[in-house]
Amino acid sequence: MTADTIQLPGDGLQVEMSLPLHWSVLPADATSPCSAARNLTALELLEAQEDLNVLHHEGRVDHSQELARIEHKLDLLLNLVGELIFQQRNAAAVSPLLIGLHGMAWPETKKISQEHTIIIELFLHPHTPSLCLSGKVVDTVTKNTQTWYVIKFDDPGDAVTALFEKWIFRQHRRSIAKNRQ
Repeated sequence: MTADTIQLPGDGLQVEMSLPLHWSVLPADATSPCSAARNLTALELLEAQEDLNVLHHEGRVDHSQELARIEHKLDLLLNLVGELIFQQRNAAAVSPLLIGLHGMAWPETKKISQEHTIIIELFLHPHTPSLCLSGKVVDTVTKNTQTWYVIKFDDPGDAVTALFEKWIFRQHRRSIAKNRQ
């Protein structure tokens, strides 16, 4: 599967990767569990983690003893939260994905109806909560005897869209750098 063979909804960058993914059908009379506040928190935590990793990698962090002590406590808390999230993720299988700002595609053996709203949980990082997006199936593509479902996301709001776009850009940039090596 390549980005040239599956067309995602909307314009913009698309990234191929493998991530833990859990999906479910939203019952007709239910409201979506995907809140903008939850997704905004997940993406802000992810961005903060990325920024911290960059600072450590570039050696630009100057710690006093007090800051180092506080950072150690925060690391312990993050590890504890990470363990709790990891327990949740054990149920989510890693799947190859094609992700864009307005939709995604992945192979699935279970049939997904185009009539229902789908709730998708993407586990973008081991130390952050999952990103919860809703959408509908807009296409199916058969590649290498697998059925790939193409989902168009419902609008998650401007703030979530902006942070999600930054994350997709970072992943796209990393995949290009990795392919050049």
